[in-house]
Amino acid sequence: MVGGLIAGLRLLEKTWADQRVVLAGAGAAGTGIARLLRLAMTEDGMSEADARRAIALVDSEGLVYEGRANLDLDKQDTAYSAAAATEARLALASHGREEHPGLLEVVRALSPTILIGTTGHAGSFSEELIRAMAEATDRPIVMPLSNPTANTKSADSNITLEVIGPSSAEASQTFTVST
Repeated sequence: MVGGLIAGLRLLEKTWADQRVVLAGAGAAGTGIARLLRLAMTEDGMSEADARRAIALVDSEGLVYEGRANLDLDKQDTAYSAAAATEARLALASHGREEHPGLLEVVRALSPTILIGTTGHAGSFSEELIRAMAEATDRPIVMPLSNPTANTKSADSNITLEVIGPSSAEASQTFTVST
């Protein structure tokens, strides 16, 4: 997993310090990948605080963040900073009630460069979600992982998007996200 991302970063000529990662799914796979990513980032020179701020997980209840009520013990060390979530304008409370921002809301607020799907919920990677990610970064890395394969991340087996370069001199590019 991390090796694939390292290869992608080399291809894009980017570093870990340039990345913001959102993981859809915070079970054993999602939290394990988050821990490995944090280790790769710190070994590449990022501070622990910066690495933690660069990775956010979303589970079936929404953003996994510090202080969230009833947060599983195995998710606590990968929880996103509540202060960072608030800075990103993610509402964690409304009218005295705890809020759990969902995947689309988190992607729009945090503008990830990498999106990884480890949830068993089919249809998590919608066209709207992929478009929201593509609006925030010129070359997103999307990894829709799933096991079993019957629970792929997209309701459609392929999502095709046309990306238009930042200048009129650049041709548009079409790419497909296979799930």
